[in-house]
Amino acid sequence: MKSKLPYLLLALAASAGLWVALPTPAPAQAADEDPAVVALVAEIVNQQATLQTNQNSMDEKIAAIGEDVRQARLWAARGGK
Repeated sequence: MKSKLPYLLLALAASAGLWVALPTPAPAQAADEDPAVVALVAEIVNQQATLQTNQNSMDEKIAAIGEDVRQARLWAARGGK
């Protein structure tokens, strides 16, 4: 029995860890949500969309600058010697 005790403890610990790690269901939303909260969430969603648009614009500009630097290095490597 002594040789099986560590395996039993390991199995109990694993099952307890699995039980703790299981996700719990989210509470149901109330039918009468606060209009101020709904307005704030809508504003945050709009801000996130604006931030994503700005990020995409910056990524395009950075890619263009990177391409310009790459071409400048190629031209410099061809002729400067």
